[in-house]
Amino acid sequence: MINNSTLKIAIASGKGGTGKTFIATNLYITLQQKGYETTLVDCDAEEPNDMIFFESIKETSYDITQKVPVIDESKCTYCSRCQEYCNYNAIFILPPSKIINVIEDLCHGCGACSVACRFDAITEKDIVLGTVTSFERTKKSRIIEARTRVGGCSPGSHGNDWISPR
Repeated sequence: MINNSTLKIAIASGKGGTGKTFIATNLYITLQQKGYETTLVDCDAEEPNDMIFFESIKETSYDITQKVPVIDESKCTYCSRCQEYCNYNAIFILPPSKIINVIEDLCHGCGACSVACRFDAITEKDIVLGTVTSFERTKKSRIIEARTRVGGCSPGSHGNDWISPR
């Protein structure tokens, strides 16, 4: 018996094809049929597919962004400090040729390059990593999914599902 406090159930595995979605969607439906307020969260940002089993109304959607550096070459002295501070090799620089580029797919948005630059040559811009969408199925149940943009960097997971009877 589930009491009135929030219960969270995680169905997780590092391997694909183990039946996480099968278990999660069936548990979600069972709890919903028993009258519990239930939220299914599809955390497989690379390939969320819980929604293929349900009809729903789209409730809300918002972008997930990350800050990445933008280098103003008119202020840059090509001193290479930004590249030295970057632990992710996201800044490509050839000082003699006065070439500098940010490799956005390698950038983790840590801001170290901005701290390193003594000439205020680095600002930041937002890039969209993906979206989070919430779908309403009934007054007492919803599904939330995250989805990375096509061509985006891999979050390094093989997807997991969360169910929360509220």
